[in-house]
Amino acid sequence: MKNATMLAAAAMVVAMPAIADDCMEPSDLQAYLEEAYAERPIAVADNETGSRVRLFTLKNGTWTLVQYNEERLACVVANGTGWFDEPQAEAQRTQKPRS
Repeated sequence: MKNATMLAAAAMVVAMPAIADDCMEPSDLQAYLEEAYAERPIAVADNETGSRVRLFTLKNGTWTLVQYNEERLACVVANGTGWFDEPQAEAQRTQKPRS
């Protein structure tokens, strides 16, 4: 279920335009995400047009979605905080609010 959820989210974001300033060589971007945010790649997906996306996360922390463009550069298309693995995400959704 976790992979299906991630791949569905990735498919929706693939259509988003990449910001030119956020593109670089794939190895450089991966090294940056690992050094600056301790994010590691956890999933990769290809779409029908041959475009590839990769999701980097820090367990229970930040996440970055990277798309590889025609020039084979890696471009950040989305990022955020509050990444949870599926079991923790389900617990967060079902937790009752504190009074």
